Amino acid sequence: MTYLAPPQPAALLHERFEAVTAAEQALGRAPELDRIALVSSPAELVGLAGPHVDYLEPIVSRYTQAAA
Repeated sequence: MTYLAPPQPAALLHERFEAVTAAEQALGRAPELDRIALVSSPAELVGLAGPHVDYLEPIVSRYTQAAA
């Protein structure tokens, strides 16, 4: 399942991600995700570290083309 969220400033998204991560850690839980990356094109996926699902590139392509 994917969804297109309303646009938000990158700084706000990073701030909220850090808050959720800190809250999980404060409760003694490991956060489900350990980092967030904001991309604006499929070309930016190449530089991302870590494993990726095989359907990430088609999803990024779909939504970045729709925004153009």
